[in-house]
Amino acid sequence: MTPFRAPPDYPHWPEVAALIHAAFAYMTPVLGHEAAAMALTADDLAGAATRGAVFLVHDRDRPVACLFTRPSRDFADALYAGWLAVDASQRGQGLAQALMRAAEAEALSKGCRALTLDTGRALTRLHALFGHMGFTALPGEGDVVSFRKTL
Repeated sequence: MTPFRAPPDYPHWPEVAALIHAAFAYMTPVLGHEAAAMALTADDLAGAATRGAVFLVHDRDRPVACLFTRPSRDFADALYAGWLAVDASQRGQGLAQALMRAAEAEALSKGCRALTLDTGRALTRLHALFGHMGFTALPGEGDVVSFRKTL
């Protein structure tokens, strides 16, 4: 399954919102509060597609994985990647890595030298995943850990 870039008028934003909600639900007890992504609506996602590239993977015409990008607010030379979600039935097939490679290609096409992302400090499983993908945790304080991958 190959990632493709979704247009703002993509007809399945409600299904993408449900995918994100399902993928992020486990975070609530770990973080002690809901992840901000749990409040995302289909309209929010369609709007995000006007501000950056959205990469999706389909299985039988339904979205099973997604990754959203936008210009980084913190680094002029970077593209930010967020809302990475993979359906539980599709995990372990390399979809997250395929989506991240699509984001890397997008970053390079925009003249960026890095990808960045953020996650909760308590979400150590994600820290390991992002480290495996070549990201390095940046020094910081608080509940959020920022990661950077030089391209």
